[in-house]
Amino acid sequence: MEGKYYETMQKKELILWEKDVNDGPGFYTEMLSRNRILGILPFTVEETEEKLQYRYDIGTKYALTEGREYTKMSHTQIEKLLRGIVDIIERGREYLIDKKDYVLSPEYIFLATDSDQLYLCCYPLLQKDLIQQLTGVFEYLLSNIDYKDLAAVGMAYELYMKSKQSGSGLSDLLEILERNREEKDEAVQARESGEEKSAGEIGIQKNFENTGEETER
Repeated sequence: MEGKYYETMQKKELILWEKDVNDGPGFYTEMLSRNRILGILPFTVEETEEKLQYRYDIGTKYALTEGREYTKMSHTQIEKLLRGIVDIIERGREYLIDKKDYVLSPEYIFLATDSDQLYLCCYPLLQKDLIQQLTGVFEYLLSNIDYKDLAAVGMAYELYMKSKQSGSGLSDLLEILERNREEKDEAVQARESGEEKSAGEIGIQKNFENTGEETER
């Protein structure tokens, strides 16, 4: 997959294409381009002599990677990111969108400037395993999180390790989010009872315990 940005005074687009694919779009692609699905970037398909281009309308949205040298991701932002991805995939099922068609490269995941809405590119030529792509996302997060936020560190590490395990699915990753939410509640209760242990400390402790159990098995 190749990609580039195209910007004019009127619009900003992301263009994706394959070097050796120039077959015309089929019914599936035409159906996707005609429908407006929340969380999926609208696109048009342009046929040229050399290649088939998918042109995504970005508008004022910005990529997940933009400005990350100045701001690092928190525990809450990581949770919103994964839940946002899952919500889009679930919504896409109504249109029979293949999970392997979503582009999950961090530089091609977009956020709205005026809300928490996440946007993904649906690229029918991709056909790349969803969990493998998420491994790349989690690897990116590990390099771009706030390491003072222990809850973010623990959750990003656990998501990364789980995604690398054979047979892992979205439900396994969502379980990690639920467990982390429970740990935040435990931390609140601990503070109310006079203990100072944070959600991150609770989570990291449990992550190491879980890793040890898996190793013993």
